[in-house]
Amino acid sequence: PDISVRGAEIQIRRVAASRGMSEDAVRKIVEASVERPWLGLFGTYKVNVLKLNVALDEAQGR
Repeated sequence: PDISVRGAEIQIRRVAASRGMSEDAVRKIVEASVERPWLGLFGTYKVNVLKLNVALDEAQGR
């Protein structure tokens, strides 16, 4: 359910176009959706795709 932060960044343009949003708006939501390693040590930086899609839907008023 997670993708890398870089993977999410690469898709910003496509997601913005398909949702009719600005790239800046999508970028801000992606940045806010980044999950950091537990205690800063365990795990990786990642983006949960489901949570990101919910945040995008909420930003569009869906």
